[in-house]
Amino acid sequence: DAWFFGFTGTPVKKTDRDTYANFGIEGEGYLDKYGIDDAVADGATVPIYYTGRKIDWELDQTKIDSLFDHAFSEHDDATIAEIKRRGVQVDDLLKHPKRIELIAFDIWTHFKEYARPDGFKAQLVACDREAIILYKRALDRAIAEDLTKDGMDPEAAKAAAEAMTVCIYSDSTKDKNPSEDPYIEGIRQDLVRYYVNNEDEKTVKKAFGRKGEDPQILIVCDKLLTGFDCPIESVMYLDKPLKEHSLLQAIARTNRVADAQKRNGLIVDYIGVSAKLDEALDSYRADDVKNAMRDIDDLRSQLRAAHAAVMAKMKGLKRRAGPKAKDDWKAEFDALIAMLGNADEWAHFKDLARQFIALYETVSPDPSVLEFADDLKWIATFLQYATQVFEKKEAFDQQTYSRKIREMLAKHLDATGLRMTVKLRHITDPDFWKDFDTTGKTEDELKTAAIRKTTELRKTVTERIEDKPHSYGKFSERLRELLEKLDDAQLLWAEKLKAAEELAKAVQAEDEAHVGTGLSEGAYGLLAVLKALGADEETSKAIAVDVETLYTNKATAPHGWWEKDGVRKELRQRVRSISFEKGVTDPALLKSIPEQVETFALKHLRGL
Repeated sequence: DAWFFGFTGTPVKKTDRDTYANFGIEGEGYLDKYGIDDAVADGATVPIYYTGRKIDWELDQTKIDSLFDHAFSEHDDATIAEIKRRGVQVDDLLKHPKRIELIAFDIWTHFKEYARPDGFKAQLVACDREAIILYKRALDRAIAEDLTKDGMDPEAAKAAAEAMTVCIYSDSTKDKNPSEDPYIEGIRQDLVRYYVNNEDEKTVKKAFGRKGEDPQILIVCDKLLTGFDCPIESVMYLDKPLKEHSLLQAIARTNRVADAQKRNGLIVDYIGVSAKLDEALDSYRADDVKNAMRDIDDLRSQLRAAHAAVMAKMKGLKRRAGPKAKDDWKAEFDALIAMLGNADEWAHFKDLARQFIALYETVSPDPSVLEFADDLKWIATFLQYATQVFEKKEAFDQQTYSRKIREMLAKHLDATGLRMTVKLRHITDPDFWKDFDTTGKTEDELKTAAIRKTTELRKTVTERIEDKPHSYGKFSERLRELLEKLDDAQLLWAEKLKAAEELAKAVQAEDEAHVGTGLSEGAYGLLAVLKALGADEETSKAIAVDVETLYTNKATAPHGWWEKDGVRKELRQRVRSISFEKGVTDPALLKSIPEQVETFALKHLRGL
C-alpha cells in the first residue's frame, strides 16, 4: 500500500472531511501537530497580542443607518440621497474622512511610542485600495503636523512624513481613466501617484526590513498579508474585516523573531475582529487556533501579578515618599541588599524584577503601566546598584531594555543624582582614582568604594585580557585574588580598597609600559605576542618593529586588507619571512607567529 502525507501551515477547517480521509486513517486527526504555543515555547516565533482601540466610530451593522445619518450630516443632500439609493454599506463608514483622520492620528501616536523607539515597523491593513489612499493622505498630514510641532521646518516635515509610509497594492486599468466625479478623479490620480511596481516593491521591502530607514509603515489591503517575512515588523494596525485563513496569515506577519527588544507582535484592531475572535475563527477547531492572538488584558493581568511578586520580596522595606536625595535612595538600596542577604535571594529577586520590567515594556505605552512607573524606576536602578554589590560586575540588563525604558531611566538617574552612584568609571577617567582616597571616609563609604573599584577593575581587566591576552593575561590571577579578598570578613574595607588600588596601578603601568622603550604601542603589543610564543627578547623586538611597519604601510597592507583573503595570506607569508630573517628557525614558531600576529593585527593595526 502507498500512503499520502500532507503538510499544512494553517489548520484544517472543522467542515473539511476530505483532508483527513485522504491523508490519514479513518477517525484520526493530525498524525502530528506543531501548534502555535509550541513555536512560541521553542523561540521560533513570538506570541501575538491584540488590543481594540476605542474611537468614536463603533461599527455595528444593526445601527448602520443611524450611524450613517450622524456621520454624513455635513454632506450635501444629493450625496446622501445617492448613497442611500444604492444602500448604505459598511465601507461608507469605514472610509468616512473623519473616521480615517481619527484613526490615522491614533496610529501615529501609538506607533511613535510603541514601535518606533526601538526601530520596529508596522503594517496598516485598510479595507481596499481607496482606503489605502485615504490613509496615506491622513497619515502624511498627521505625521507632518507632529514633526512641525517638534520644531521641524514645515516643508522638511512634509517630505519626511511622506517618506515614512509607502502604499503597496495591485494596479488597475481603470486608475488612468479620467472621471467627471472630482472625488473619484482624485483617488485615481493618487492610485497612479503612489503605485509601486513589482521591481520597486522589492526595494521597498528591503528598506522596510532595515532599522533606521524609511518606510516605517506599509499601507496595504491585500498584498503582503501572506508570504511576507519581515522580523522588524512588530505591530499591525487592522482596519479590514478579515477572518479564518486570511486573518491567521495576516497577523502572522508580526510573529517573526527579531532582537531582544521584540518580545511579541501586536495587532491593534480598529474593525472589531478581536471582539468577535471566536466567530472569526469559528471554522477551525478551537484547539488548533488557541492563542493565535492573545488579549492584551492577559498581559495587563500578568503585569499586575509580576509587580505584586517583586513587591512581596520588598515587604518591610521603608521607602520614603516624595522627593528624595541621592543618599536617601542609596540608603533604601542598601536596606534591601541587607534584607536579601545572600546570593540565592538576590538571584530570585533579580528574576522577579526582570519579569516585571519585561512585562512593563511589553504593555507600554498602555495607560495601565502608569501606576507602576515609580516602582519600575526604583527597581531597575536597584538592579544596577545591587549587581555591583552581589556580583562585582556591571549590570547589563539595561542594554536589553527598550529605548523608551532606557530613556525613562536615564532621566531618572539624572533627576535623582544616582547616575554617579551606579555608573562605572573607566581607568582612564581622572575621577577613577578619587575613590581610593580613604581620608575622612566612614566604614560604609569605604565599603561602597571598595565594591565600586573592584567592579570597575573586573570590567577593565576582563576587557584588557580579551583585547591583548599576551600583555594582560598575567592580571587574571590578581583579579581573582582581589575578588576573594572582597569576601574576606577578616580584612578591613580600607585594606580591600588598598588591594584594589594596587591592581589598578599595575594595570595602568602595563597600559603605559611601551613609553620609553622606543617602541610604538602597536609594536610593543606585538613584542608581547612574540615573547609569549617563546621568541627571545632581541629577536622579538626586531620582528615586532618590522611587522608593525608591514601592517601599517599602505604599500604592503592596502586599506581593506583585512577583508581580502589573498592579501592576508601574502602578509602572513611576509611575516614568516621576516621571522626567519631575524633568526627564527623553529618550524613550530614559524607556523604560529604569522597566525598570532595576524590575530593581533586584525584587532589593533587595521585601518591605521
